[in-house]
Amino acid sequence: MRMYLIEGAFSFLHILPIAAVCYTIVFMMIWLIGKRKPSVKLIPSYIMEFVLICCTCTILNITGLLNTNHGLFPHFMLPNWQETIHFPFASASFQMVMLNFLMFVPLGFLLPLVLHFKKQRIFKAIIIAFAFSAFIEILQIFIGRFFEIDDIISNTLGAVVGAFLWQSTYWIKAKRYRKGIIGICSTIVVAGVILFGISFIANGDRLQDDISKMYSELPNDMELEDNLNYIEISFGFDSNTKIKRKTLFNDTRFANVYSQMETDISTDISQYEISSTKEIIEKSNDIIISVYLNEPQTFTFYNNPDIVMSNVVSFSYDVIDGTLWYTDDAESAFKISFIGKDYAFIKNEELIADTTEIIQNP
Repeated sequence: MRMYLIEGAFSFLHILPIAAVCYTIVFMMIWLIGKRKPSVKLIPSYIMEFVLICCTCTILNITGLLNTNHGLFPHFMLPNWQETIHFPFASASFQMVMLNFLMFVPLGFLLPLVLHFKKQRIFKAIIIAFAFSAFIEILQIFIGRFFEIDDIISNTLGAVVGAFLWQSTYWIKAKRYRKGIIGICSTIVVAGVILFGISFIANGDRLQDDISKMYSELPNDMELEDNLNYIEISFGFDSNTKIKRKTLFNDTRFANVYSQMETDISTDISQYEISSTKEIIEKSNDIIISVYLNEPQTFTFYNNPDIVMSNVVSFSYDVIDGTLWYTDDAESAFKISFIGKDYAFIKNEELIADTTEIIQNP
């Protein structure tokens, strides 16, 4: 949760220049059509309007709609309505529910503050927040994300809390202190009770923890370091080209290579099939990354439960065709082949270039 909040704060700071440009354009348009004249007295209003624009742009950035890496709607994906329409928050991540809730609290507070509706400020602010959340979820279909009804509910609940907090501060500003304080306290208490109830339904985090305990995938570079005997890179298994390191962290090139390999294997593991083998591996033209461990480890994979690498003391990866080999503590050898049930193996050109550079310039 803390990590997500920090990322959200960085996203807010990152989006400030874009928000400033957007606000300047809107401000100039309103001024040009004569709807508003600049005034020093309106500076507090200008600040609140700018903060509202910042919050809106931050939400769009966090939800991926301002992320230019997606391109322009390249991944249209129709929702699976059988999975989308379900009992609210069933098996959802409570952390994600909380983050979606908190993300819209400032929006719910700022909308009635900035948009000076003559009547039903709170109701109209909530409707706008709901429509904005639904708009985001619909657009996410086009960028490879999913339409989530849970997100709309969480966002709207956050906006409701923000709007009622605004109403309470409005009462305090009008010197109706008792009513304002009661409003703030009751809003916080009711929100806490609702979230507490949702936490019993949204058990996705606990389910994910249970799943994680069942699978022990290849370690990342930090985890590997504690059990690493040595790692080597070579053309085939030619001893004349082997470049060996006892640690990843004395050579950042090796750490980067291992990290890429671990990511590629974890991503493609669903396309692999395991078999025992006693064949002699002779691939003089292929680039091989070999890892030797101090203590045997067992690796299992969430995306392919059929593959169990038991009591591994060493494993090797062919960068060119994706083949894996490993040896256990009984010196039995196993081959794990990329069979491509759903897609063909795609070479990681960056990994090929990095490993080649290490061999040629050790």
